[in-house]
Amino acid sequence: MELMLRKDAADFLKFTADYRAANPLETNVMSTVAASVAAGERSYEQYWWWTVSEMYRVIGAGMRTAPHHLLLGPMPTAAAELLGQSATLEDPKLPGVTATPTVLESFKSKFRSLDRYPVVVQRQLLYEVNELATPDVPGAGRVATVDDEPLVLEWLRAFHDEATPNEPHSTDHVRGRLEAGALSLWENGTIVSMAGYAGPADGPTGRVARVGPVYTPASERGHGYGAGVTAFVTKQLLDDGCAVMLYTDASNATSNGVYQRLGYHQVAELVRIDYVSPTAPPTAEA
Repeated sequence: MELMLRKDAADFLKFTADYRAANPLETNVMSTVAASVAAGERSYEQYWWWTVSEMYRVIGAGMRTAPHHLLLGPMPTAAAELLGQSATLEDPKLPGVTATPTVLESFKSKFRSLDRYPVVVQRQLLYEVNELATPDVPGAGRVATVDDEPLVLEWLRAFHDEATPNEPHSTDHVRGRLEAGALSLWENGTIVSMAGYAGPADGPTGRVARVGPVYTPASERGHGYGAGVTAFVTKQLLDDGCAVMLYTDASNATSNGVYQRLGYHQVAELVRIDYVSPTAPPTAEA
């Protein structure tokens, strides 16, 4: 088994092409982020592009774009342990990790942080839709334009403040998403909800697009607007020939119920941990 820390995003994309094609949903974030970095559309403080190979075949991959967490794709437990050992040397200030429970446990068993402790901060569910069930919701959807940028920026900041308050986020790429038609709005007299998508990520097995974020201001919730705009975006992507997926917080029963009624079904579970420095060890380590 061989572990490599790849030199850049383009190198990572090249060497993981078959691996990502075999796991298109689980590696979608890696694909879209790496592609945007390789194209010069996004930049981050620092990069780590890991691959684990066996018999010249990539069997696991990890990506970290600082200041964000490390994201691990599917891999055998031995590969995750090897990556944990490497991260101890190459990224000792790692702030956290997101992975499936089995991969995460294997990584944690080998990653060494002398003064910090892993704490579970979120459990996510990965959903895919095959057949969309269009809801009956007052109003209609439309693709957002650059004229909507002030409202979109306001709502994106509000979404991140609610969903991931301790995670750094940038809105630098919003204009590009608007110009690409990757953000949509739901109107019912006024604009009441928003949804977007990332990608699509192209691969040998087809194109995969990831819906999100989905945001409805508190004053407009309870009317189905989030379901309406999510269905509107999902239909666009399905009509374009994409496989469509999204992530949701496992603890949010409302959003999970909405997505399931739209026809989304669970594909995988992921766990996100933070490495923190409490005054005393947590009572139950993640």
